[in-house]
Amino acid sequence: MISVPTHRSRQFRFAALGIILLTVAIRLPSLLHPLPIDDEAGYSVIANEIVDGGRPYIDAVDRKPPLLFWTYAAAFKVAGEYNWIALHILSLIWTLATMAGLYVIAKQLFDRETGLIAALFYSVFQPWASFKNLAFNGEMIMNLAIVWAWAIGFKRSSLKWRPELLGAGALLCAAFLLPFSRRDFLDLLLFSQSSSKQKVSSARRSTGQPSLIRFRTSSGKRGF
Repeated sequence: MISVPTHRSRQFRFAALGIILLTVAIRLPSLLHPLPIDDEAGYSVIANEIVDGGRPYIDAVDRKPPLLFWTYAAAFKVAGEYNWIALHILSLIWTLATMAGLYVIAKQLFDRETGLIAALFYSVFQPWASFKNLAFNGEMIMNLAIVWAWAIGFKRSSLKWRPELLGAGALLCAAFLLPFSRRDFLDLLLFSQSSSKQKVSSARRSTGQPSLIRFRTSSGKRGF
């Protein structure tokens, strides 16, 4: 028997589609821009040197970690050297993928409506105030890895062993090979320590299954 979508589910789908279309509209100037935006120019020089067989930090030098250049090199390898339109399309896809990760996190901690709001905020505020923020820069690339690492980490589970956390750890390690600043590392470290303490405290207070780890957010809602 085929279930008929409810009015609420249709509203949700329209809202999700609206956020996607809004994201495309916000990033449309970059999609129509046939030239590099801000940092893209410098990164592309090293990336295309890699495509041509060069070695980063030897044949072309920049202080950024290597995964940033390899990401650019992969894009230019597929789409052609200095293909800015393709790079900006990839930037849009990368943004939507990060928004999807934020939706997953907020949905797991709260509900799907909150997930949409989280995705909407990223869509609006990530490129806020300056055309330069539409660039496919290191911070944007790094955000995808970090967001999906936490999406995996926040997944509800009553299992004691969670092998998928290895994937979350791999994503965070990948973020260090992108332009991960000291401030980003400190924020992440403090957040990780805070989350771990809350989990341990909740687990000790729990009288149910000892393997069930609970995470308490500032609003008092529990996940995990």
